[in-house]
Amino acid sequence: MKTGIETIVSYFPDTKVTDKDYAHLKPLMPEWMSMPKEKRRFPDPHANEIMAVKVAEKALKSANLQPEDIDLIICQSFGGRFIVPGLAAFVHKKLGFRLKTPAWNIQDICASFLDGCELASTMIKAGGEYKRVLVMAVSALETGGWGTDPSHPVAAVMGDGAGAAIISAQNLRGEFLAYNSETYGEIYEPAVMAFDPPEHPELLKGTKWVINKGGCGPHLTPEFEDMYDTILSDMVVEALSSASRKAGIKVSDIDIVVAHQAFTGLLNIWQKATEPIGLSRDHWRSTWDRYGNVGACDIPVTMADLLAENAIPKGAVLALFSPGGGGHTPTIIMRWNG
Repeated sequence: MKTGIETIVSYFPDTKVTDKDYAHLKPLMPEWMSMPKEKRRFPDPHANEIMAVKVAEKALKSANLQPEDIDLIICQSFGGRFIVPGLAAFVHKKLGFRLKTPAWNIQDICASFLDGCELASTMIKAGGEYKRVLVMAVSALETGGWGTDPSHPVAAVMGDGAGAAIISAQNLRGEFLAYNSETYGEIYEPAVMAFDPPEHPELLKGTKWVINKGGCGPHLTPEFEDMYDTILSDMVVEALSSASRKAGIKVSDIDIVVAHQAFTGLLNIWQKATEPIGLSRDHWRSTWDRYGNVGACDIPVTMADLLAENAIPKGAVLALFSPGGGGHTPTIIMRWNG
């Protein structure tokens, strides 16, 4: 059975913030980290809930479907008012899905969307009651709650937004050819987020930002920087090579790569690492300077923009690569049917 993407969409709040708004953080940024020219911000305590409903509505409308046509909801969220419960049940209630439609929440951080797509695909192929699955990801990190500490340089990188896809075996715009993942547990400690006091509250004086008393503080240790030339470089080669083999193609057959845009430094490392295996830099696509790092939303967000620009040719082979916290590296190879 062929499975894949029936539709894929994004949703963003209207408010934009630019690199100038984060000038106070520039002295703290390491060389491999830069700020996007702009990103989106949703300054509302209910940002996660609002964006989740909006992107779900948009996905249903795009596929000309109703809530009763969906057999399973898979959702990931980052930031917002609550750590738990996740947003799946909120969307289920708000849009009136059937009582017997399960609403699952997963949390593989930035890897969650691709893992959700693989889970959806596997459930559909297993047969039974699951025919169409709504897969969602939402990031709202500047709304209070457990959002990013605005006195930490990562605050200038992370943006708000949402992405969603409907996965099915029907009306496929994009067909999944292979899924692959390795886990590099060495990254578990060097790159985490934890509840900590603001790192540099003194830098917020004279700015429009306020201290987020319940915010998360990112921890990127010196070991993480050491991994740039080893694990973080090697993982993309292994991921794209293994996924391509499973799909029965060569890496050089890939037309477009859409990756998690965590940091520009990582994107540059990955592009350089894949040149020797036949993937030139002009195959990579990014929306970094429009939205920054939107976590697990990066893949659907960039794909939605490419489709709006008619920039994915019919028959193109895409590699979707989105490593997440803990060193988990899901990769999907797909063929775009138009």
